[in-house]
Amino acid sequence: MGNMEEQLVSLPHYLDRWARRFPEREAAVDGQLRLTYAQLAEAVDGCARAFLDAGVRPGDRVAMLTTPRLEFLIVLLALHRIGAVWVGLNPRHRLAELDHVVKDTAPRLLLGIERFEGRDYEQDLRELARRNELPAAPVIIGGEQPDPRFYETLRTRDVQVEELSQAARAVGPGSLSCIVYTSGSTGQPKGAMLSRHGQLRAYEHWLSYLGTGPIRMISDLPVDHVAGLAPSFVSLMGGGTVVFMNRFDPDELLRCIERERITVWPGELTQWVKCAPLQDQYDLSSLRLVGYGGGVPPRELLDRYLSVTPRAFSGYGMTETSDAIMFTDPDALPEVLCEHNVGKPLDGVLTRLVSPDGEPLPRESTGLLEVRSSTVFLGYLNRPEATAAAFSDDGWFRTGDVLCERDDGTFDFLGRADHTYKSGGYNIYPQEIEVVLEGHPAVRAAAVVSVPDEVFQAVGHAFVERVDNGSVDLQELRSYCSERLANYKVPKTITIIERLPTLRNEKIDRVLLGERALEMVAGASAQYG
Repeated sequence: MGNMEEQLVSLPHYLDRWARRFPEREAAVDGQLRLTYAQLAEAVDGCARAFLDAGVRPGDRVAMLTTPRLEFLIVLLALHRIGAVWVGLNPRHRLAELDHVVKDTAPRLLLGIERFEGRDYEQDLRELARRNELPAAPVIIGGEQPDPRFYETLRTRDVQVEELSQAARAVGPGSLSCIVYTSGSTGQPKGAMLSRHGQLRAYEHWLSYLGTGPIRMISDLPVDHVAGLAPSFVSLMGGGTVVFMNRFDPDELLRCIERERITVWPGELTQWVKCAPLQDQYDLSSLRLVGYGGGVPPRELLDRYLSVTPRAFSGYGMTETSDAIMFTDPDALPEVLCEHNVGKPLDGVLTRLVSPDGEPLPRESTGLLEVRSSTVFLGYLNRPEATAAAFSDDGWFRTGDVLCERDDGTFDFLGRADHTYKSGGYNIYPQEIEVVLEGHPAVRAAAVVSVPDEVFQAVGHAFVERVDNGSVDLQELRSYCSERLANYKVPKTITIIERLPTLRNEKIDRVLLGERALEMVAGASAQYG
């Protein structure tokens, strides 16, 4: 037993463990398809051999455009098996956004679904391969139904077991595992490099928090985000079952919870809001834990969920920490959960609060959070300056978030130090949107601020300054944004302004714009309320 535990240094090792112990236990569900641990392990080894046959080697990047579905899990595990690197591509992103990631990561291989929600991706995938001169044609995954043997088209020879074992033995725990894209103050998405050990440690935290016994968890969040990776990692590491949904739909999600007897649902607050009116139509008695992120639930909403499950939780984490590094106490009172509390740091996570000039602050202060943990990322791909700026001189990771420590050692999250906001569970970085708006020939300058929203918690309000004697059609401007940005990034409202207000240092006065946006929202509510 001791030797077995020592070998659990990668996600495939956990898969092998459960495939040996409980080969007939259900591991993954996607629609009508159900795979046992033995079947999943066989599919993963087959895919890993196909990747080796295609020339993928340890350290190579493989980019995949996909929704949460079975093929994603097989690819993720196969890449972990041979020491290659997962890069997720979001189907809701436009070609220019996808091209930035592909250009930055230079993948050895590109895979993707053929179509989703009426959009055909095959042409985009082939264009991405052509633009970036990839060494092989993209692998297109066709059909609405999952295919656990989709990788067969890559095979030209039978890779021997020893060749696969040799590749697996060469994988070190500190090696690069995934590249997950996030944006910073520059608005340009950056690839955060996550290590195998860091990710495993992060999800071991999850397992410890969730308690004993196999879990059944839904995977319906985008798999190019750390939150989208978590259900697969956590479920399989604990010997449980992951159930895939290729998109979020309130009715379908609640029906899935009822049908599949889901036990853990780590949702986003926007999902909670949309599901709440339908909650009484379904049997949700299997739930023993529900989570929320992206905001603070109203007490009435929290009480609705606590009426069907014994526990609710929130936490704190980010891409650069591989996932959550804080969770609320298991017995946290509802009144605490309805505040901005995100709990205590997990075992092995060191935290400190510092002033804007980097000076450590005493306990029970409010300041910028800095972290030391084995889960912290390796750095930003191709961005040495950004990597250096992300760490203090003495090696602490600068989160850029403002938190307040309570007298009980828990923390309240107060927001980003900059002007980033979260909408519907997505982090929104205004400068990325502003760059697109300013690319329109009639726009001189743009600034995006957030305003509250009942469904998405926050949405974007753009202020646009026209070029001299210019004319801007708002509908055309929205279409312009929609062609270049994922839909959740497109501002909900746009206001034409004569001149953007500035501070004495000539920077845009975002505080003043935020106040104006709030006044406009209040005025609209009064008019139509």
